[in-house]
Amino acid sequence: AIRLCQLLLKKEQFRSGSLYALFALLCFHMSRLESKVSSDNQIVNLQFQDRTKWYFPLIKMGNSAMLKATEYEDTFVYHYEAAIASEHLNAKTFKDTNWKNISYWYEQLYMFKPNMFTLLNHATVCLQLSDFEKTHQLLKRIDVAELGQRAYLYYGCYAEYYMKIGEKSLAISFLDKALAETTNTLERDFLMGKREKLL
Repeated sequence: AIRLCQLLLKKEQFRSGSLYALFALLCFHMSRLESKVSSDNQIVNLQFQDRTKWYFPLIKMGNSAMLKATEYEDTFVYHYEAAIASEHLNAKTFKDTNWKNISYWYEQLYMFKPNMFTLLNHATVCLQLSDFEKTHQLLKRIDVAELGQRAYLYYGCYAEYYMKIGEKSLAISFLDKALAETTNTLERDFLMGKREKLL
């Protein structure tokens, strides 16, 4: 996909803000691949990823593409998604992440194109900001049926919400719902790890 974007961007008639933003987004996602799974094949949460494994030449390419994207008048979801990814990648540590900026970009993305996954991701960000009221409001707006096979993420977010507010038994019950919704081995192991810590 990155190679195809590069080929298209070489031709002036194909260049657009959306294409540059898509290229940036692909670079940002690709730059973190090596850090997302541990040596024993376990999912590594963003908070615990080894940032030295991030491939910074790709991040630099993504940042340059984002600057080019602003030179065009067209706007698409890729602009917002790349802006969100950029906030994560340009933070030196997880603690340094500008969650307020990310929350803003999710609000803009939802206004541009309403989507249940956007609400879910925004709820996750609000948890990082300890804005539990807004987290709950966002979760209540989600139609879980629209999430399809990824409904387990919704229940996992609810579990995290209840963990944060000290409702351990409710957190466990929502982790159980998340586990019932996923057949992915890595995801199940990740959720089971959370459940075992609560127990």
